[in-house]
Amino acid sequence: MQHQSDDESEWRNEENNRKLGELQQAHEAMPPRFEGRKHQLSTSEEDSLKFKESQRDFREKQRRFSEENEQKLKKYRVESNGRAQFHNNFDGTVDRLEKELLADGLIKSGKEYRFELKPKGLYINRKEQTEELLNKYRDLLEVSENTNFSITRTAR
Repeated sequence: MQHQSDDESEWRNEENNRKLGELQQAHEAMPPRFEGRKHQLSTSEEDSLKFKESQRDFREKQRRFSEENEQKLKKYRVESNGRAQFHNNFDGTVDRLEKELLADGLIKSGKEYRFELKPKGLYINRKEQTEELLNKYRDLLEVSENTNFSITRTAR
């Protein structure tokens, strides 16, 4: 076994210390290995929290939307129930309407006609009728002032 001299040993220690110093400097110059991952993790946690918050917001908006639509749907059911009653008796309604139109001399039996009831007036064959007739036919059809209703009858 060969022994190193004290000088050689001291030189190796200095060389090792110099290399160690260089390595330490290089290490300090490099970003720590896991620091970026810690940042990624914290960003992921922040993103996760933001996502959960946006989910809560979305669920709340969805709940409010559902409530609003349920109210609209209830209103629609009431309105459509009235329409359904009207449509279920539509043939009888048209028969009564035609009888009144004939009695008022507004149409001729078996001839074509166009009946238009609008919020601003009553038109028979595109001719505007009096407000008195407008109100009479609204009452006959049991419709509101905002109703648009029309019938076009072809010759029989």
